[in-house]
Amino acid sequence: MKLAFETSLQPDYETSRMNIRTLDNQISNMENKVSKASETLAELDKRLLELKKIEEDLSSSLRSVNDRRREFELELDRIDIQRRKLEQVLEPLNNETHRLDIQVQTRKTEVNHLREEIQSLGYNNMMETAIEDAIEAENTIKIIRPELENLGSVNQLAITQYGEQQEKYKQLSIRRNQLEIEKKTILDFMDEIEQKKLNAFMQAFNSINQSFAKFFMKLTGNGASYLKLQNAEDPFTGGIDIFVQFPGKGMRLIAGASGGEKSVTAVAFVLLYRAFHHRHSTYSTK
Repeated sequence: MKLAFETSLQPDYETSRMNIRTLDNQISNMENKVSKASETLAELDKRLLELKKIEEDLSSSLRSVNDRRREFELELDRIDIQRRKLEQVLEPLNNETHRLDIQVQTRKTEVNHLREEIQSLGYNNMMETAIEDAIEAENTIKIIRPELENLGSVNQLAITQYGEQQEKYKQLSIRRNQLEIEKKTILDFMDEIEQKKLNAFMQAFNSINQSFAKFFMKLTGNGASYLKLQNAEDPFTGGIDIFVQFPGKGMRLIAGASGGEKSVTAVAFVLLYRAFHHRHSTYSTK
């Protein structure tokens, strides 16, 4: 009788052993995945901190460049205003100077003509300057002197300084564009790291979710369960909800389950944790 009983249970026993070995293998694989995912997350977090520091340094440099650019723009505006004022003052003076040059040339021509006429008459000893010319020159000096005094000192290097400031402004503009391109490159790289971080997390989450469902089903006798992210769009800003379905009952959130059902669910988690921990310890010893 005992032998027949053992013979009838032998296939179930072998099936159970195969299932246990299969679960051990799955648990080992999941432990490896979780370990690798943890290492990847740690590396990505470290790299993210470094990139954030680089971003802060670049932002600080960019703000400094913008401040210097605004200072140069203000200086260029002041120089341009001063240049326009000088042009407004110099233009009538240049016109007046040109007019006086024409008059001087005309007077010289007249003087030379009169000198030739006087010499033709036999008068070689004559005054070098006519009274009229002296009076006219004195009147001209009286007119020009107040204008020169009102003009004051003129910065002869204003045009040169304007060109230098304009060249510096161009160089700063080029540097700013370069910084903008570098900033965009860094932000794109950070987005890529965030995506890898999310992919690693979701891979580990899905693996654990599947294992938990299998443990729960074995523990409850074909019960069902699954884990659900509270914020699927951004998993790192929300928690995880547990849904369970015991045999003969509907699917419900764990918060609405009875005390016994919560205990069974907790046991499933404990078994899952112990399985992961045992597998991890076994491989660490090896």
